[in-house]
Amino acid sequence: LSMFEMSNQKNNIMKTEEIIKEFKETNKRVLEQIEKLKFQLEMSKGCLFSHNYVVQVGAYTINSKWNEEMGARTLNYKNSFGEYHSVAKWNKNGVEEIKKQLLEAGEDREIEVYFYKDFYKKKIQQLKNLVETNYKIIKQFSK
Repeated sequence: LSMFEMSNQKNNIMKTEEIIKEFKETNKRVLEQIEKLKFQLEMSKGCLFSHNYVVQVGAYTINSKWNEEMGARTLNYKNSFGEYHSVAKWNKNGVEEIKKQLLEAGEDREIEVYFYKDFYKKKIQQLKNLVETNYKIIKQFSK
């Protein structure tokens, strides 16, 4: 092999090791997220909540925050698949108001409403699928 070919092989091996490391780190973070979601489900056992629904639009859940300028609460989107965050739960009236506000604002994506336990279970399954896919990629790159 020429020096150029040997150098290319070495660079490819280093890139592969970096890819494997990145997938392993991602899996570690995702497994932590799964545990946090499972904890939320466990903590809710035997509890009655007045706010039982999660509103999702695309990959985002709907949250609200105080807007100083407007002097009122405003809706905002939070990524529901990436880093774990506390998911806002709403009562039926809140869900209807959110739908109304989103439609008035021209939201054209599907507005999905989940019972919060179903939402957590769905997210846990999505994250487990991601981990499984990442393990397959790691295995493929490790050959």
